[in-house]
Amino acid sequence: MKKFLIACLAAPALAGCVTASETTALIPQTALNLPAGSSLNEAVSVTTLSQSNDSAFSAQVSDEALADALTAALRQNGLLSVDEGVYSVVPRLVHLDQPMAGLDMTVTATINYLVKATDTDSVVLDKTISSTFTAGATSAFAGATRVRLANEGAVRDN
Repeated sequence: MKKFLIACLAAPALAGCVTASETTALIPQTALNLPAGSSLNEAVSVTTLSQSNDSAFSAQVSDEALADALTAALRQNGLLSVDEGVYSVVPRLVHLDQPMAGLDMTVTATINYLVKATDTDSVVLDKTISSTFTAGATSAFAGATRVRLANEGAVRDN
């Protein structure tokens, strides 16, 4: 009986419902060091998919939140265009590989970046990148919070 009570009390710490990620937590904090005269300065705009991403993980990290975070990162680095831009980037969350339960929560985020030349609408880059982040047992008590933190870290590192 004692083991059963301990298991019941520990269950919320190991699993739970994951809430949506905060857009600000998705923004990378590292700065790019581009030369002052780079052709990429203020040359990139970000758009979202016209169709909704109805995947199981879109409620946790939406395409809109991903686009907002990418927009903020480009702005921080002087790459965001104030209008249409020379290039347009469409980020799309392809997959979040998440644990069901555990102490250390490791998530792998797979994001596709489609970059097009705005004037010709030709594809310049179509690349899918995966990144992994682990939220350790000491990051948060609740398992769902650790998964959210791992989601945010994996997307941020992407």
